[in-house]
Formats: sequence, structure tokens, C-alpha cells
Amino acid sequence: MDYVEIKDISVYQWFRNPNGTPILTDPVDFSKMVGQKVKGVYIRAMTCRGEEDYAFRLNWELAKQAGLMRGAYGFTSPTSPSTFADKFVKIILSTGDPGELPPWLDYEDVKIVPKPPKPTATATRLWLDLVEKNYRRPMIYTSRYMWFTTPPSWTNEYKLAVANYTAALRPTLPAGWSDWYMWQYSAKGDGIANGVKSKEIDCDRIRPDDWKLLTGQTVDQTDQWMMEMDTWARTQGYNGIRPFGG
Repeated sequence: MDYVEIKDISVYQWFRNPNGTPILTDPVDFSKMVGQKVKGVYIRAMTCRGEEDYAFRLNWELAKQAGLMRGAYGFTSPTSPSTFADKFVKIILSTGDPGELPPWLDYEDVKIVPKPPKPTATATRLWLDLVEKNYRRPMIYTSRYMWFTTPPSWTNEYKLAVANYTAALRPTLPAGWSDWYMWQYSAKGDGIANGVKSKEIDCDRIRPDDWKLLTGQTVDQTDQWMMEMDTWARTQGYNGIRPFGG
């Protein structure tokens, strides 16, 4: 099957100063993603600490200029899910540009010290409900080993973006889901070829029929949309985009 290719990024795909802030004079070259036949990108809006990703706004703008469809992702909190949900939505909507793809809730073990407890099912559902109420219905990004062993009854109500790095034809699903919607199949994509500063980049795929349900477009229509975005970018004073890597 020919899948639609998606990438996901954060500040970690930038060259960074010693304090962790991105060097904004050397941004991601999203036109290289387009040249790799990538159709969409998920961009981290908020960290697991509840802070705005330093690079989010510029990533959001530059990905649009390149003609990529964009979705944002963020985290919930075991103690402050309402605060995290409200801030996540405000970060996105404050750009004046809601993007094209539904957001992700990133549900995984976070790599911070001290390590917080994982959010409960109640905290997770509250975040999902608030984001849907104030923005749009999220998907859930997780894996078999990250998600609840005994899944909440509502699990399969949400589209799954599953992380499972395997050469198998189908990913291993977390408990509670009967199918996947988006599949992060590798964390070792060629970062340089895709315009980022890290050596590697996460790679995601979606089935063409699901892409049409998600975007309202066939893959061919998305290519046409990207060419129209090229025209728009030029009217805004940019050099345009390179829909087919030219």
C-alpha cells in the first residue's frame, strides 16, 4: 500500500543554544519535507511541563508557507489537566491560524526529572473533552506500552496515532483499540533530507482513505492544494514552495 507520509517535530529538530532555546535564524526547511513527498506535519505546541514549545510559532508559520497540512500536539497533566488543555488551545488559536489537521494528545512516559506520575484516565478524558469543546476533537498518540493496561471504556472512541517501530505490515495496538488511524513507524527518518537539524526525525504514515476522511481531500487533491499554497506564498512575498522537490 502507498501510504501518505507525515512527520512530527518539536524544538528538538532545531539547532539550539546552550539553554535549550532554538537558534531562530536557522529554521527548519520545510520545503525539503515537501521534496520528500511529505503531505503533513505534526508540530509540538506545548511541552510536558506545560510550557509553549519555543519553536512552535515559527514552525507553524513556515510549514504553512511550504504547503504542508499541519496539526499540533501537546500533553495533559496528572494534576492540572484543565490548565494544560486551556493553555494548549490558547497557544494554537493565538496564532490566528487553527491549522488543518486534528490535534494529538501525546500520552507517553515523559523524560523529565523528577518524573511525574502518568495522568489518570479521568485527567486524560478531561483534557480531551476541553480541547474538543474549545478547539476540535483530538486524536491520541500512544503505544501498547504507554497506554493503560486496563483501558478506559471510551478509548476506542478516539482515533489512534500509534507508535510502533516495526517492519511488520501492521502495528501492535494498545489495549482498547481495534484499529489504527496514523502509525509512527520509525524514529530514524533522515532528518537532513527532511530539512531539520537533527540527524533523525519521526516518521508517520496514514492510509489514503483515512487521509481523505481526515482532510476531505484525496492525495491528488492535496497535491493540488499544495500548488495553490505555492501561489499564495508568492503573493505574500515569499519565494513560493517546491511541491515536488524542484
